[in-house]
Amino acid sequence: MFCCFCLGASVLVLHFRPRTAKSAATSVPVAAVPVGNVSSVSDQLPVIASVLPKPIMPVVQSDEASNAVTRTMVVPVAKQKAVGQDKYAALRELSALAARDPAAALAAALKLPAGDERNEALTTVCSGMAQTDPAEAVKLAQVLQLDKQPGAVMGDLVQQWAGNDLVSTLAWVENQPTGGQRDELTTRVAYVMSRNDPSDAAELVMSEIPPGSAQDEAIMTVLHQWANQNFVAAANWAKDTIGGPLQERALNELNGILDYQHALAQQ
Repeated sequence: MFCCFCLGASVLVLHFRPRTAKSAATSVPVAAVPVGNVSSVSDQLPVIASVLPKPIMPVVQSDEASNAVTRTMVVPVAKQKAVGQDKYAALRELSALAARDPAAALAAALKLPAGDERNEALTTVCSGMAQTDPAEAVKLAQVLQLDKQPGAVMGDLVQQWAGNDLVSTLAWVENQPTGGQRDELTTRVAYVMSRNDPSDAAELVMSEIPPGSAQDEAIMTVLHQWANQNFVAAANWAKDTIGGPLQERALNELNGILDYQHALAQQ
């Protein structure tokens, strides 16, 4: 499967490149993409093709493209090492394609066989798409159910979106179902917010994340950013707002930051 992904992604990226040179980046109509298990997306390819932009539909349905992928499925063992070395080059190509023409990149990724390699390709598509349209990249990743895959893909995408449009990202996160993933996404938004307004970020994690380990980690994330900007304000907030073992941990963190700042000042 590892070798399949490498050649499959490379062939498909090269196949789509002539078309992307002729057109500007195209947004994928995310809401229209059918929802289902990632492993069953290939079975829904005709439906997905019907909602993708018209210029790439012949490519999605092309027997030539399908045959090209099929031909890459059997790779001699002697070539597998070399193919593996090309994996990350193929992913870089796919990411660059997604930034220019996300619909073509999505179609290419969906041509890969179901499994880890295709999930990795879909993640790469969303990451590349986020370079130009992070909001749509987050929504596409959710529709493809990448949020149910191992890793931090949703958190990374949401953080990138927040850096581009904090208000819209926060509104989207607040509408997600309560649970661990929502808490993680809220922490990502709070981290971005804390760069410019740590007091609001602290209020966000206190109000939107229920007490527990997730909230504790979010508080520490915000507090670290806050202390590097305004140590006194961060220390006063920690003393007045949090207590118990977490306050002790926070004060130890603040003391460490203070020591580091003093060391830098003496250099």
